Amino acid sequence: MEETRRLINRRGGADRRRSRDRRQSTKPYDGPERRSGKDRRKAERRQSDLLALPDKFHAAMINLCTSAMQECNCLSISLSMIVSLGGVQTAKRLLAGPVMQSGLFALSERGRVDLSVESLVLKEEYSELFEPQELSEAKHRLDLLHGRP
Repeated sequence: MEETRRLINRRGGADRRRSRDRRQSTKPYDGPERRSGKDRRKAERRQSDLLALPDKFHAAMINLCTSAMQECNCLSISLSMIVSLGGVQTAKRLLAGPVMQSGLFALSERGRVDLSVESLVLKEEYSELFEPQELSEAKHRLDLLHGRP
């Protein structure tokens, strides 16, 4: 009997604490949880897209590198460079260099400029990862390959 009374008292104390905690946490909150379902999903999708964009670019760079090796038997960029620096930083470093990479010329000779870092950087979905100067440098290099000044 006494054992049962102790269990009831313990449980009652825990229940009282829980209800007190609930009362304290019922303050209004204007974060994403308070938005309507459709608006909340849109906001979450936008946020995840922004966070995932560098990861998507990184994966695209790795695919680009492996495709260039398989189809043209040439490397426009080093896979180890992509892995160590990340896709975005690798592209930024290649575009910051004073000269075009030899891999870009090799891809151009084989008619596969679409497998170049410059082409990937200029895709609309990735353009926000780069500065305007980097985008113009990529465009300038591709124009030089096509004989446009």
